[in-house]
Order: sequence, then C-alpha cells, then structure tokens
Amino acid sequence: MREMFRHHDKDLSGFISKEDVMCMLLAADKGEKRDPIFKTNLRFLINLINSADKNGDDKITFEGIIFNSY
Repeated sequence: MREMFRHHDKDLSGFISKEDVMCMLLAADKGEKRDPIFKTNLRFLINLINSADKNGDDKITFEGIIFNSY
C-alpha cells in the first residue's frame, strides 16, 4: 500500500488526502481495478480518511496510519 500511495501522491507532500485517493482510482488500469489487493487498500484509505477527516481539512500521514491502526 505504501508503494501504491507513493506512486500516486499527486503533490508529493507525503500526506494522504481525498484528492490522492481519487488520483489512485483514476490512474488505475482495468487490471488494477479488478485486483482484490488494490480494492482492499483503496477501501482502507477511503474509510480511514472518512473517519479521521470529518471537516475535509485534516492531513493524514502514511506513518500516522500505520501507528494509529495497530
């Protein structure tokens, strides 16, 4: 998942935002969209952003996800 995020971090900020998740989804080819691992990682990021970012302004770092999730 870290590599997937780094590949699509549109502003290279190191923060995960809704825009980055949209870029991941839009840039995915048909094979990736059918890949269960890609779908699971994308759902995980979407759910995490929705639960952590109620007002749409918060920034979420990848490291914060790892440490806060476990």
